[in-house]
Amino acid sequence: MHEQAALTADDDEADMHQNAAEVHRAEAERHAAAAVADEAAGDAG
Repeated sequence: MHEQAALTADDDEADMHQNAAEVHRAEAERHAAAAVADEAAGDAG
């Protein structure tokens, strides 16, 4: 029973890390899109 609880805690931690990675990836994509938009605005100006 104790071993099962430890496995569940490991799963929860893995889920948390995966969620954090997805958030970071989304932020990186936003930054990349902003940089492209910035560059386009600079070229237009």
